[in-house]
Amino acid sequence: MSLILVTQGHRCGEYSSVTSNHGALASVVTDSSGCGSMTSPWSIKMTAGQKIQITLADYGWKSAEHVSSACRPYAYIVESSAGVNQTICGGSERERHVYTSTSDHVLIQISPYGTRQANFVLWFEGKHNICH
Repeated sequence: MSLILVTQGHRCGEYSSVTSNHGALASVVTDSSGCGSMTSPWSIKMTAGQKIQITLADYGWKSAEHVSSACRPYAYIVESSAGVNQTICGGSERERHVYTSTSDHVLIQISPYGTRQANFVLWFEGKHNICH
C-alpha cells in the first residue's frame, strides 16, 4: 500500500511521496515553506478503495481555551468527489478525530490562522472497510 503526497504549486515541488499509508502534516512546515497553504494545498491520494482518516493533534491547546465556542480555523479539508469542504477548528481538545473521507483522495489546506497562531499536526491514515 502506498500513497502519493503531492503539492499543487510550483514552489513546493512536483511530488513528495512516501511508502506507507500514513503520515503527518505539521503547521510549522506550511509556515516555513508555504507548502500546504491555501494556494498550494496538500493532495493526499490513497490506493483505490481506501478511505482517509484524519486526526488533529493540537499542541497549542490549553484547557482554559476550550471554553470559547468560536472556531479557530486551523485547516480545510476538500473532498471534491463528495462535495465536501470542511473546516477543521482547533482549540477544543488536545487530540481528536476530525474527518473520515468517503473516497481515496482529499486536499488539505492549512489556513492562514493555522500557520500564524497555532501549533498542530494533522495525522492521516489510509484504511479499508471503515465502519462509522
